Amino acid sequence: MPLIDVTGLRHAIAGRPVLDIPHWSVESGRHCLLLGPSGSGKTTLIHALAGLKRPDQGRILLDGQAVWDLAAAGRDALRGRLIGIVFQTLHLVPALDVAQNLHLARWLAGLPRDTRAVAGALDRVGLGNRLGARPEQLSQGEKQRVAIARAVVTAPKLILADEPTSALDDENCARVLDLLLEQAEVCGATLLVATHDGRTRDRIADRLELPKLGAPARTTLGEGHAA
Repeated sequence: MPLIDVTGLRHAIAGRPVLDIPHWSVESGRHCLLLGPSGSGKTTLIHALAGLKRPDQGRILLDGQAVWDLAAAGRDALRGRLIGIVFQTLHLVPALDVAQNLHLARWLAGLPRDTRAVAGALDRVGLGNRLGARPEQLSQGEKQRVAIARAVVTAPKLILADEPTSALDDENCARVLDLLLEQAEVCGATLLVATHDGRTRDRIADRLELPKLGAPARTTLGEGHAA
């Protein structure tokens, strides 16, 4: 059973179509790039998958559960249980230190406080010595790494990353992609990266290409996988 299974998904914003996906699925443990120019609906799709934005039409199954058949509380519980998100705007809580931001993510997911899990997630992204730092004391690259650690501290089955490399130079772009792929492997998670950054294309074989609407979306699978 696919971890992600999307059928007949359509959405418009202010009367302008932004998504038209007849069918798309991603197997558990596979990684996928969500490609397309600005305005092609990548963020809208990320938010629909996460249960944050209801599409106009269509069905989204995550791990066999129909996301939009659930009430808001059910979607929150599903998101906390299955999904880690790295938003384009990182949304670190400025009043909390680095460790507290990760503890908050576990609390919102309904998980018990686990100091070892928080410290381990930060160690894996190279920030084990920054637990007590506030977000304003971090560089942009460090904030990005905290956001990745926060996304994986709940051991999700699916990691959603929205334009994680768009503001980064080549060296930091490669570093962030490495971290996302490494942490997905640690969690045994599926990784979906929404991007228009061409530097990511040689790192993940499977992709869903979203046009600025007109033509239907096109799925490309890595070697050995038929569409």
